[in-house]
Amino acid sequence: MIRIAPLEESQFPATAKLLSSAFNIPAARNRQELENTYGGLTKIFAAARDGALLGVIRCHKFDNHLSISLLAVDDGARKQGIGSHLVRHAEDFMQREWMENKETYISLEDATQRDNPASQFYERLGYTPWAGMTGNDGLPMMYKWLKP
Repeated sequence: MIRIAPLEESQFPATAKLLSSAFNIPAARNRQELENTYGGLTKIFAAARDGALLGVIRCHKFDNHLSISLLAVDDGARKQGIGSHLVRHAEDFMQREWMENKETYISLEDATQRDNPASQFYERLGYTPWAGMTGNDGLPMMYKWLKP
């Protein structure tokens, strides 16, 4: 059974390694990012099975919207629905804890299109391409409205 819970410090090494593999970023830099919660405005969740890390997602609260800035699933755990479970878990958390009873949107950069430009992963989860908008890596921006 897959368990999704807030990332624990004991999972930092495995998470830094997963992110290095997924995004080709040095593990030391990833670890620094994992440790900073930006005053509680950033939350990271980990998916694990039998103690083994399968994936992570990071979400943020801003003044006027919410964001998902990171989603990574271990290569050996892909195509099992883990990424979808992580996105839904993050959305539920943000809706419950951060929306303050008002309608808002979640934005994200669609990194799934880096290796597969035809990817429809986020569209299947209800996200819409943000016409003409790209993120820092030049990948399409997506958004999804949430209602209280």
